[in-house]
Order: sequence, then structure tokens, then C-alpha cells
Amino acid sequence: TVQKSDSVNSRMLATAQDVELDAGGAMLGDNIDAALRFVSKDISFNQTDSSGISTLQAKLQNMVLTLDGEGDMDQTEGDVKLEVERGTIEMGGNKFVNDNLMASKKKLLKVELPHLKVKPNQKVIHLDNSTIQIDDYALNLAGQVNLANGTNPLAVDLKVNTDGAWQLEPLLAIVPETYMGWKKDMDVDGKLSLDATIFGTVTDSTMPCINDNYMFINLMRF
Repeated sequence: TVQKSDSVNSRMLATAQDVELDAGGAMLGDNIDAALRFVSKDISFNQTDSSGISTLQAKLQNMVLTLDGEGDMDQTEGDVKLEVERGTIEMGGNKFVNDNLMASKKKLLKVELPHLKVKPNQKVIHLDNSTIQIDDYALNLAGQVNLANGTNPLAVDLKVNTDGAWQLEPLLAIVPETYMGWKKDMDVDGKLSLDATIFGTVTDSTMPCINDNYMFINLMRF
């Protein structure tokens, strides 16, 4: 069980059950060569605000995280893989894993970050041929993320594209209900491909620009 509180008195509680941890490596001066495999049958997160109201709840089942890399505080390189078989996520009263997604036979989440480069001193992350997959839908990512550092906000410069064309009807079936109000009384189908560049900063008042190329095949049915 891990608890963490920040400066505005929000609180994060994390608990894990049936944990397996394998770790190994070596250290030579400032250089570290390490490998880690973390497995948990059931891991839960609960964040509350200063008044004790829950703002985030997540339960992840059969999570496997593997890390393999080497480097120092100037630059670390390696591979990261994450798999989550099942799970629920609720934030602000909205459920982000609906019944269709829960019933799927596919893994809820798969993340593969090969050749990941991190510059801890500069708070810079380089992604190369990375993949984030939810259910049967994978996004490929490549580029750079600059983490917030002092007065410099979070900044991204990423290329994102779909892994082939996505069939819209089953994709929309797993989208959280809170984002589907526009679809009321409509049947929608077709195929979607995405090839985009995301560039800019993330602050309270700004979001990155998205230069995109969407391709729909087939027409919407009403």
C-alpha cells in the first residue's frame, strides 16, 4: 500500500495484491544496467481531493510491467512493456471502461515503448516506434515529450497514426458513454484512418495543435 499527498492536500492511495517482482542489474559509477518485471493480479488506485471526495478510482487486473535499460542521469535507453488484462477507471463520476470493453476478450491495454530514450536531467522523453493499444485498436507514436520543468510547461512533438483502418461501429461501442451524446438516435458505420502530428504545449489555457488527415470510407447511416 502506498499513499501520497501533494501541496493542495489531494491524496493518492495505491494497493496491490498477489505481487511478483523480479529485478536484477549492475551499477558502475553513475551508469546503471537494470531489468525489472512487476506482476500484480489486482492493483487499485484511489485519489481524493482536499474535502475527501474521490476524483479518480482505478482497478487493474493481471497487470504485467517489464523494464530493461541502461544509462545515467544524462540519458537512459531501454525497452518498456505494459499489459493490463482487465480494469475499470472512473474519474469525475464518468466511467471510462464501459460494459462492451469489459466483456471483450482482448487485453484492455497494451503499451510497447521500444528504444525509449529518457534524459532525466533535461526531463525529455524520446519515443521511437511506440504503440499504445486499447482492446483491438492500436496507435503508433514517435517523437519527443518535454516534461514540465520549472517555468517551462509540458510540450509534445509527436507523430501519431492508426494501425490500419478501424471499423467505426465496434470502435464506437467501446467509447465511454459520456462522449457519445452526439450519436443519439443514429447508427454510424464506416472505416477510419488517422495520420496526425501533435505539436505544442499543455497548460491551463493552451493545448497542442493537431495537424491531421482523417479518412472515412463508407457513409454514415441514419
